Parts: sequence; C-alpha cells; structure tokens
Amino acid sequence: MLYIVLLCPFCRSPRIVRANQKTALCYTCNKRFNTLKCKKLYSSDNLKVAMELLKRVKTSR
Repeated sequence: MLYIVLLCPFCRSPRIVRANQKTALCYTCNKRFNTLKCKKLYSSDNLKVAMELLKRVKTSR
C-alpha cells in the first residue's frame, strides 16, 4: 500500500494518508479536504518510512 505525506490546504499541517483516500480530516484545524488537490511532499510503500518523513517535515517547520 502506498502512503503519502501531504499538507492540509487550510492550515498547512502535514498529514499521512493512503494513496487511495479521496478525502481526509485535518487533525489540527478539523476540516475535511480533498487529498487529490493537496500538495504532496513524499510517498512511500512503507508506513514506518512515511512516519519518519512526517517527523522530518514537522521538525523542519
């Protein structure tokens, strides 16, 4: 399964979603957004790698 690290279009908070997800809920601003129209930062087949990439994005902000 492919995992994608993307940014919420409303608050720019990073989030991990599955590649086949059409929508997601932002944990920061509680808004639902279309994942197909978001800025994608990274993708990985491995969830642990995606989580590590998410940590890097959060610490670099």
